[in-house]
Amino acid sequence: MNRAYELESRIAKTPRIIIDPNLPDLTELFLFNHVAKDDDGIYFINYLVPRKMFFLIPGWLFAIQEAIEAMPSSVELQEKRTWLVEKYNKSLGAFSYHDFKARLDHFVEETENNAVVEDYEIFLSDARKLHSL
Repeated sequence: MNRAYELESRIAKTPRIIIDPNLPDLTELFLFNHVAKDDDGIYFINYLVPRKMFFLIPGWLFAIQEAIEAMPSSVELQEKRTWLVEKYNKSLGAFSYHDFKARLDHFVEETENNAVVEDYEIFLSDARKLHSL
């Protein structure tokens, strides 16, 4: 418990879940799309990588955008906010509205997933919001 407190308060510093650097090298066990190495060399759980079905990604990314915008702009939170914005912008840069729409259209045509068909416009609406950022 003391080590967890030390990691969170002295090493993590930003809104990330770090992996204790004192652990033996476990990199071969990491799922690399869920674990990232930060600029300071510390591995962290990359919660900015979508883990849900692809058609939920725009809503998920837009929810993170709203959370960032809701963060107070204070001196105390500036380092945390800057880190989060940088990582978010990087994940957002990989998003393509046109690729998303093509994949969604294909998914709707190829499967008869009624839930996706019913929410098609909602998924596209969130994707359009991201596209406009």
